[in-house]
Amino acid sequence: MCVVREGRYDTEHRFISINCGMAEDSTYIDIINTTYHSDAKYIETGVNYNLSKAFLPDTIFQQLYSNVRSFPSGSRNCYNLSEITKGTKYLLRVHLWYGNYDGRNSIPQFDIYVGVNRWMIINDRSSVPFVREIILMAKRNYMSVCLVNTGLGTPFISALELRPLNNSMYKVVNETHSLTRWDQYDLGRPRYNNDVNAGIRYPDDPYDLLWRPFDDINWSPFNTSSTVTNPNVEFQPPSKVMMTAVRPTAESDALYYDWTVDDLSLQLQVYMHFAELEQLNTSQNREFTVCCGNNLCYNSTIRPQYLVTTTVEPPQPLTGQSRYLCTFKQASKSNLPPIVNAVEEPFFFWIEGRNSCFSCKSHFHPVLGFVME
Repeated sequence: MCVVREGRYDTEHRFISINCGMAEDSTYIDIINTTYHSDAKYIETGVNYNLSKAFLPDTIFQQLYSNVRSFPSGSRNCYNLSEITKGTKYLLRVHLWYGNYDGRNSIPQFDIYVGVNRWMIINDRSSVPFVREIILMAKRNYMSVCLVNTGLGTPFISALELRPLNNSMYKVVNETHSLTRWDQYDLGRPRYNNDVNAGIRYPDDPYDLLWRPFDDINWSPFNTSSTVTNPNVEFQPPSKVMMTAVRPTAESDALYYDWTVDDLSLQLQVYMHFAELEQLNTSQNREFTVCCGNNLCYNSTIRPQYLVTTTVEPPQPLTGQSRYLCTFKQASKSNLPPIVNAVEEPFFFWIEGRNSCFSCKSHFHPVLGFVME
């Protein structure tokens, strides 16, 4: 069966976590001090499997992937989440790890739906757990998450997590528009192997958004031990994420970030977060421009405030290109290079009623990092 995660903050904020495949009455406490319980009340179909230790992924949340729930019968099997509030924005997170649970050594392809709308096609063959997220608004006091058999193998799932957000966050999200989130990067923080779950999350992020560490040999990371504040209610990267940043390593006045997509009709958003971590003297000035896509530039230069978060996004959604480039370029009157603290990678607008996939692996090919010229 599956489980519900509870804890002091979780209970107060109605966190729901489902670790699929656990025995009905089993519980455990994970490393962020939350407890998993069986959720037999959320679904009645499916078969539980325990994975061999030899096939478990290298992750600090290994127990999350030690079981799966498989659906060999029926074309559509749904989790029914009823403990939610109509009109509230939620982060829905899905975890998948095949781990050769059925001994066939053949990863299936299937669809995942939220209600009647297809969210994504699952066809992932990477060597790390598959984790995807969507931010949406509950249209009713319940929500269904369905695994649909498309004739290309038996659907399975490792975990589901539902996190209520503050309704002031992500203003583009409403009852008809959702955002499928690819990733959030905490730039300048060293990576922990290839663990897709390692990073800053609850309790540092009270909404349990996952901020993955990312650095590169071409970057010069730096940090502060001081708290970074954030006056913005729509975007709320936690202080711990904003306490790290990157800048060019060589004599360069710019950072570049790019990615490619296959579907030119996709509408994308990128949210970029900045905070000055060094107390500059009167002769120092850090100022830069931010442009993405076809010269869609922020309407003014960015001058990060000392220990205060500033968030920037393109003036309109990016669309119509196969390759996108974001440029952070030192302004002419600046004598310091640009910096970036955190990036929320491209969001895909998911329009209610459009039966399409906005986060298919085949659609999106990020270049994970900045390059310098």
